[in-house]
Amino acid sequence: MMRPVVRMGIGWLCLSLGLLSLGLTGGILRARWRGTIAGFPPPIPWSGEPRVGLNLYLFGQNPEDRHRDLQQVRGLGISRIRVFFPWSAIQPTRDRWDWSEADQVMADIRAAGLEPVVVLGGSPAWAARRIGPMAPPLDPEDFARFAGAFAARYGSWVRFYQIWDEPNLTIGWGGGAPDPAAYATLLRAAAAAIRAADPDAVILLAGLAPTVEQGPWNLADWLFLERLYQLGARESFDIVAAKPYGFDTGPEDRRVDPEVLNFSRAILLREVMVRYGDEGKPLWASHWGWNALPPGWSGRPSIWGQVDEATQARYIREAVERVRREWPWMGTMFLESWRPNVPPDDPYWGFAMVDPRGRLRPAAEALRAVADEAVFTPGYYPAAILQADGSGYGPPPGAQYEGAWRFSALGADIGREEGDRLRFTFEGTGLALRVRRGGYRAHLYVSVDGQPANRLPRDARGAYLILTSPDYATPEVVTVPVAEGLPYGLHTVRIEAERGWGQWALVGWSIAGVGPDPLRYRLALALSLLGVGMGGWLLVTGLVRARRPPLQEILQAIAHRLGLWGAWGLSGLVYAGMWWISLEPWGLRRAGEVGWLGLGLALSGLFYLAPRVALTALAACLLLMVLIRRPSLGLALTAFWAPFYLYPKPFFQKAFPMNELMLLLTAAAWILHRGIRWGRGERGRWAWEPADRWMLIFFGAATLSTALAAFQRVAWREWRLVILEPLLFYFLARAMRPSRAEWEAVLQAFLLGGIGVAGVGLLQWITGTGLITGEAGARCIRGPYGSPNNLALYLGRVFPFLLALTLNGSSRRGRLLAGLGLLMVGAALIGTCSEGAGFLGIPAALMAMGGLWLWDRWGGLSRGVRWGLILMAVGGILLFAGALAPRIGEALARRAATPGSTVFFRARLWASTLDLIREHPLFGVGPDNFLYWYRSRYIRPDAWQEPNLSHPHNVFLDFWARTGLLGLIAGLAWQVLFWRRVVRAGISGDPWRWGAAGAMADLLGHGLVDHGFFLIDLALAFMIIFGTGLGIAEGSPRSERPRPVRIHKAIVYPEGP
Repeated sequence: MMRPVVRMGIGWLCLSLGLLSLGLTGGILRARWRGTIAGFPPPIPWSGEPRVGLNLYLFGQNPEDRHRDLQQVRGLGISRIRVFFPWSAIQPTRDRWDWSEADQVMADIRAAGLEPVVVLGGSPAWAARRIGPMAPPLDPEDFARFAGAFAARYGSWVRFYQIWDEPNLTIGWGGGAPDPAAYATLLRAAAAAIRAADPDAVILLAGLAPTVEQGPWNLADWLFLERLYQLGARESFDIVAAKPYGFDTGPEDRRVDPEVLNFSRAILLREVMVRYGDEGKPLWASHWGWNALPPGWSGRPSIWGQVDEATQARYIREAVERVRREWPWMGTMFLESWRPNVPPDDPYWGFAMVDPRGRLRPAAEALRAVADEAVFTPGYYPAAILQADGSGYGPPPGAQYEGAWRFSALGADIGREEGDRLRFTFEGTGLALRVRRGGYRAHLYVSVDGQPANRLPRDARGAYLILTSPDYATPEVVTVPVAEGLPYGLHTVRIEAERGWGQWALVGWSIAGVGPDPLRYRLALALSLLGVGMGGWLLVTGLVRARRPPLQEILQAIAHRLGLWGAWGLSGLVYAGMWWISLEPWGLRRAGEVGWLGLGLALSGLFYLAPRVALTALAACLLLMVLIRRPSLGLALTAFWAPFYLYPKPFFQKAFPMNELMLLLTAAAWILHRGIRWGRGERGRWAWEPADRWMLIFFGAATLSTALAAFQRVAWREWRLVILEPLLFYFLARAMRPSRAEWEAVLQAFLLGGIGVAGVGLLQWITGTGLITGEAGARCIRGPYGSPNNLALYLGRVFPFLLALTLNGSSRRGRLLAGLGLLMVGAALIGTCSEGAGFLGIPAALMAMGGLWLWDRWGGLSRGVRWGLILMAVGGILLFAGALAPRIGEALARRAATPGSTVFFRARLWASTLDLIREHPLFGVGPDNFLYWYRSRYIRPDAWQEPNLSHPHNVFLDFWARTGLLGLIAGLAWQVLFWRRVVRAGISGDPWRWGAAGAMADLLGHGLVDHGFFLIDLALAFMIIFGTGLGIAEGSPRSERPRPVRIHKAIVYPEGP
């Protein structure tokens, strides 16, 4: 029988690896399948018919050329084209209309059997607000009258109307700054006029050009769309139009980022639609493609990137394949273009399907290959569509109806005679039929690839779908899965109807694609869940059967089995994996302190939640009485509430962070407490330490910088919250001289607050609410903060304490509680998607903690072990310096040179900060003034996309920029004092100091690329960490060098040979 200790060891390993695998698999899934729809796509009108179209510039073209072009386009298999009709040409003056060319263009389109999507725009001079070919009208009603007249004239031929083009660019708005409100007004007026003249009209939003700019002269497409939704324009359009040009990367470039221009950028607009509840509308691509100028091109260079003709053709095929496979919400994609109406030296010819002499290019053959709509790909398809020639409703391309079917806007109706059948081919993994059920008896027999559909019941005839509604009375339209779990590929469907005439039973069908759960990911998820389940079962059964303290037995067994070198090797692996795997829990040292802490938390919670002033005052009085008796409890409450500063307590028509109110109550209680003791004749004497002096130096430097700041109001607010109050916390702790147990209560409250914010983040992860989309499409938790990075910064301070208590807590129960907290905080850290925490902060903490542990044990190691460790360290340094460091440097250099990348913006930000420091070397610019100086003076021109940065993203630069040179020196002095005290005192027997060392290392590591001190919660956390490292509590070891001890007193290492 497996020993309990072995059972629990294996259980911990399986559970930890399973949870880690779940997290990694989830992150990969989110990044890989962003923009897809799991399962069967819902009905989205105009999303799947047809999928590929073409832009043609027919107005102003020679009639013979126009006729030839239309016939050639039709010969490629294209059925829908997009054509611009300039208002300025049709209504050159207010009272003169010239429909002659528009009539001829429309007649030629109809003769070619093509369906037009008409684009209306371009104000005539008499109506334009300013001079320019795409200037908006001075009065939107003038344009609305034109649009209404157009719809009245051509409504029987035209179904789709697009209002304007590229209003988010200054070039598309007549040279003026883009104005979402003005465009929304224009759109409302035009849509109302068109719908009045043509009730069946479908209105397309203007094609939004891809740009990363956010004003004033160009506005990012996704941001322009968001503004339109905020302005309430959603009822004025039926389809959103994007322009997902590929630029320099192919269609498989899956980066979805506002700062990246690529084919996947369409997902950004789709996510805006979903965010505003408009996912029931499709997204079309009014323009897309890749620019391939011919060899030897002597004209102007392309601004859309550049590929060769073969790559252009391949990208076109791959893009359509990806859209058909993954984006069921995407409707017609109008490739740019057949023959642009531009001079021969214009780089727009790089998009053309024909060269200036009319010869087909490879892109045209690629378009011919993807224009075949005979196969239904993932998405929803109506059973009947309006035919392009205006003859009414009929079957969609690729659907083969046999028998007496009828078609209408309701779908397909079964005929009275037997033998009505439907056959089509689809590409995907599943099929669902959307049917209209009611109080009638009818069936549809469905087979897939010659076999009965696997999700339907069967009889001797095959698999059947019943069309009777559940209550036999109420009609309903439902989507019924008929086949699932098919291998992705081509499948043939055969549907045979039995009865059901007059009910319009078949509404449409939905095709499921690969989605976010292909076989390899499902296997990974299954293995992860298996590991979690097995690990949990082994752990629970091991705990039930164990007779001895489990960790002691585990470590003893492992050490004896592996031998000396094996034990050391395992220790190294454990330290490398401490971020993911917890080993042992922590506990509260004394029940008395727990009681005081519980009482304080209850009263502070009552104070925070009290709905009335009287109840708030009562809670404050009770809390003050408790704090007079136990002043150190106020420090604990301040520590607990620190991470919740964004949820202040309303107080006398203002709002204050709870940590600020708790600190003020603590100060008042301490004054009263000292007054009482003074009256009893008890005197105290302040013993100055170097840290106290450097705190005062920092206070003076920060106060002077604040007084000299250009923006006084924000400077004094940050001075109060981030400088004065944390220093008050420190000096109160010094004055109280808390016992070790009282200071541990402060630390426990600090950890409890951290676990609380981790719990908030994990709840967001579970419920899917409040998540932030990060890089690569990852969905990240943010807890009570506005950003995932803020949560990661705070949890990075908490994680080392929990790890130290888990490994070296004083009681079994305490270690168990710490281990549970460690799991929550570790999972929340993973959920933040913070690269700064994952690659800098937590590794720095683990390295510091491991180094201190080795330092404590150094004197007890044999000479061979010491030399072995030294050689390993030297070898690691040489390996890094010789192999890894150059590669990392090259990678960072490449990213720093890549516009739009995070490293690029950080490098520009740091350079700008150094410029700021050069001009303000002594006093900096003052607290909370960096933002205003940066975006108004120091931002680099090529970093304009990120103007709203409030700090330099480096802790050392931040100290200098906010508090000047003297403030930076004080901050460096704190570090010297802290590490000197920690190294001299050691960490043996004191897991709190061990955790403080790791937390300070996390501050320095993560602070290299983010905040380090100047936030309310981080400043208070620093004072707690700093005080713990210096041994602020009475009874804490200070400067003595203790004897070496082991991670846990029960570890027994085997004898060497």
